[in-house]
Amino acid sequence: MRRDLGTVLIIPGLNGHPGLLMRAAPTLFRDSRALAFNHHQDMAEGGVEGLAARAFAFLDREAPDQRVIVCGESFGGSVALTMAHLRPERVKGLILLSAFGRYPSQLARRGVGAMATWSFLKLKLKLGGRISGATYQAGRFVSVPGQLGLRVTADLLRSYISRPRAYVPAYSEKVELSLAFDARPWLASLTCPTFVLAGTWD
Repeated sequence: MRRDLGTVLIIPGLNGHPGLLMRAAPTLFRDSRALAFNHHQDMAEGGVEGLAARAFAFLDREAPDQRVIVCGESFGGSVALTMAHLRPERVKGLILLSAFGRYPSQLARRGVGAMATWSFLKLKLKLGGRISGATYQAGRFVSVPGQLGLRVTADLLRSYISRPRAYVPAYSEKVELSLAFDARPWLASLTCPTFVLAGTWD
């Protein structure tokens, strides 16, 4: 990355917690000011546009009147694209990490399975059930190759494993939004410089 990007607003993926990306920010965005929109427990009221509006409200408090680079990771990329669409005067560029303008059709069945899993977990929590820490951590370890690749440093692995647990009600709402998101009607209207990075194992 270029050394000084000015202010970079980081929007994490479905989990919503920016800890992992913020720990990497000094390497990714050297000499830049990194801000993070934490939507960990945001119930996504108003859909992706609602999340974008709250990200702008956060930005208006922390960096008023500044044009910023918005960095979106995975589902956070959907929010970043929507921000550039709704208020292009505030977004001077995009960095999209494993993001999508529409959920890939070849992954739709997998996505529907994930949505069903999270719907089950949400129902279980509503009925007073619990997801054991051991089960959750086991699932997190299994997801490492898809999230981080096969060559993972010890520091990165620790950062990933130590992230806060997903807030299941908010996470499941965002899974549903991910499957429905489609930027194709307006994607071509975006004119800001954009850097796109996708991982082979993602």
